[in-house]
Amino acid sequence: MDEADWGRRLALLWDSLDERAEDDFLAETAKLEQRPDDLDDAVRAFLALALTGVGREREGVAMALTALAPHLTRYNRSLAAYAGALG
Repeated sequence: MDEADWGRRLALLWDSLDERAEDDFLAETAKLEQRPDDLDDAVRAFLALALTGVGREREGVAMALTALAPHLTRYNRSLAAYAGALG
């Protein structure tokens, strides 16, 4: 990832709590599948906060748990499955 891309992703994270940016975050989430990088889980976490801010709490919780699951040393598959059931 080049420095400009890194800066763009960081700027997107900071703007994530702004309800007006929801469409930008949904587009960013689609890009996560195309080019994974080390900020993906951070983007998902902030998108989860943005989703709860616009009344989509269940979807936001599912996204946050999905971002967290790979970082757990135990029960990560169970957490991912529960997150999938929520979303």
